[in-house]
Amino acid sequence: MRYRRLFLLALIIMVQAVVQFGLGRSILSNRGLADAFPTHPRHGLTSDIRTAYIIPGGSSSGSVSIFGALLSARDVNKDILVYDAAPFGGYRRNVFSGCIQSVSNAKTVGLGTWSGGACVATGFSGLGVRGSAWPIIYGMDDTAALQSEVDALGANQRLILRETHLIHDTVVFKNKTGGEFGGVTANGQVRSLPFTGSNLVWVGPARKPMFKFENSGGMYIHDLHFVGNSNPGNRPSAFIDIAQTIRVPIPNRFAGISNMAGGAWDNPPGGWDNVDNGIYIEPGFAGSPHEFINMRFYNVGTACFNDQNSAKPGPEFSDITCQHARVVLYCVNGGSVSFSGATETLTVV
Repeated sequence: MRYRRLFLLALIIMVQAVVQFGLGRSILSNRGLADAFPTHPRHGLTSDIRTAYIIPGGSSSGSVSIFGALLSARDVNKDILVYDAAPFGGYRRNVFSGCIQSVSNAKTVGLGTWSGGACVATGFSGLGVRGSAWPIIYGMDDTAALQSEVDALGANQRLILRETHLIHDTVVFKNKTGGEFGGVTANGQVRSLPFTGSNLVWVGPARKPMFKFENSGGMYIHDLHFVGNSNPGNRPSAFIDIAQTIRVPIPNRFAGISNMAGGAWDNPPGGWDNVDNGIYIEPGFAGSPHEFINMRFYNVGTACFNDQNSAKPGPEFSDITCQHARVVLYCVNGGSVSFSGATETLTVV
């Protein structure tokens, strides 16, 4: 039952936690909500994620030595994430996000960064300073393959991710009506093999969202574990960005979306910011009455929910957790939201 509607000129709730649902709470699958969709399974994505270590003694040219894996020319242009050699409580900051630019031999590779669709050689000095090894995650970039599947997703179709996928650019849902895009559970981890969950790992630059929904409605998005990036130069602007310039007749439903604390090397409980906003709703003249159910966000730089759209109707929230964030909910210019289900307990500090 809708029991509260907030009409705000500018509301900033400064928080440290939503206390009713803590880190120990397991997120249950929301796939049962999809029963209303006549679905046709779509599969076209596979994962080739690997882990290894960089041996101390890297050069400023970007060439590094690897142990724990044997690489070949097939690994050129794959995404790579490098984590600090010095752990903090068992976790490590991201210190480099880019691509494998070259492979000299099975244990020597050159690092690069993405520029205009090309992997350009990039020096990364400092690898030789620490005495410990640097954990890495690497694998094929799935941005283009995932975007292709999203573009082909129809109103009566389903796309379920069951593995871990690296992306270095925004995946855009544009002018979509209906359809289901989801995973198997909102819990996930990418710290050690075998990875578990339906993970989307960001390797792109800062100030870009991982997913963007443009003038799309009636979709069911569920059970996805987003892995941001603690490196300020690679921290995404949002896990999900919503931009509506037209009023969609049916709202989207988002359920079981998370970036579980402890699920990545650089996302410890109470740790480093790895995303600017959990959900970012862009300014616009059309309302965004989307539903957000069973959301779990941690280590957020700006706000778990940042609603910049003052048009009505506003979004509806039910069963949310926001921990280690500067702001739980930010609304501007008379924006409105609804809380339903009486499941939210906000602690204001």
